[in-house]
Amino acid sequence: WVNLIMDSFASLALATENPSRTLLNRKPYSRDRGVLSKVMVKNMVMHAAWQLIILGALIFAVGDVRTCAPGHKQACIEKAAPLSFVEGYYGSLPLKVPSGRPAGFDRAATAASGACPPAFNATDPSTFKKSGRTVTPIRDPTYCKHSGGSGSGPTQHYTLIFNVFVLMQLFNEFNSRKIHDEANVFSGVLGNSLFLLIVIGTFLG
Repeated sequence: WVNLIMDSFASLALATENPSRTLLNRKPYSRDRGVLSKVMVKNMVMHAAWQLIILGALIFAVGDVRTCAPGHKQACIEKAAPLSFVEGYYGSLPLKVPSGRPAGFDRAATAASGACPPAFNATDPSTFKKSGRTVTPIRDPTYCKHSGGSGSGPTQHYTLIFNVFVLMQLFNEFNSRKIHDEANVFSGVLGNSLFLLIVIGTFLG
């Protein structure tokens, strides 16, 4: 899937870009000029750095860890990740997910510890936020459903990271349409129906 997004579909989408009249205004390139221009290298380095920063933050600053004493599931301490309290729509906490990092990173990940906090308990104020008459659960009902903690199974944490990576790569297809420092990367995009079809298809997939 990653190869399809980054190579096949992206190349096909960009290869369908129609030529514009601005091409006639450019000076000819010398035959010994490199394939990659300075602007292209700058764009690639900056976007790679941007992806590393965002994905690194999602890997290491998202994912709650619940440490339990051996043989004592009740003696547990939940360590919230730095970004777990970022609010989304309607007071939700989309980054409040159990850690999917291998147990070696956290020493005791949520699922590996054998215990998980309740998703919502009306008698436990630590499981919800109350604003007036509105009660918003802190954790998703499926909080513990996909918390592998061993790196071998699917997790909500890694699913979040993968989806963010896909969306960033998808938007980079728009950036790649312009390679001469143009400010508007969406210029002329509506005139390329095949490009839009491929991008929408990739997004839905």
